[in-house]
Amino acid sequence: MAYRPLGTDGRVGAFRGRGHVRAAWLVSMVKRLTGEETMARLDLSKTAPEPYAGFLQADAALRKGPLDATVRELVKIRVSQINGCVFCVDMHSREALRTGEGQDRLLQLPVWQESELFDERERAALAYAEAATRREHVTDELWDSLRKAFPDEAELGHLVAQVSLINALNLIGAPMEMKPPRR
Repeated sequence: MAYRPLGTDGRVGAFRGRGHVRAAWLVSMVKRLTGEETMARLDLSKTAPEPYAGFLQADAALRKGPLDATVRELVKIRVSQINGCVFCVDMHSREALRTGEGQDRLLQLPVWQESELFDERERAALAYAEAATRREHVTDELWDSLRKAFPDEAELGHLVAQVSLINALNLIGAPMEMKPPRR
């Protein structure tokens, strides 16, 4: 399979072949949301287009996977809050609102453990996401509660991959000082 790198028109290329997903829509979404280049220090879409495209393609694959969209967005927001990535917090909070997430739940997300607004699956996913993000030991008790909440191994695998990916993206966004547009 050949890889077509970032073109001069600013679109991310895609793997050619069966089963791979295109990620150009994500780049266009980011540009549409911001209306400008967002990486203040270094634009990886230009300086490292192939690895950057890989991140976007992984995100596109996770969006198509079995992980519940609400859980996926809550995890992205919470991990981004912990990592201090203002761009990702803004983008994923707006995405969650657009897809029907309630403002009260987003406001209580930083204190989800004290809130009554999150169900068992969301709590298990958020607990795992926080432990992994803080590089804490994922105890057997935590893993067992996660497996109970996510008995479908494909969905659980996508959750683990989502937590890893959003941490990686935060490690780009925060040090590159990506900022959301002023509205």
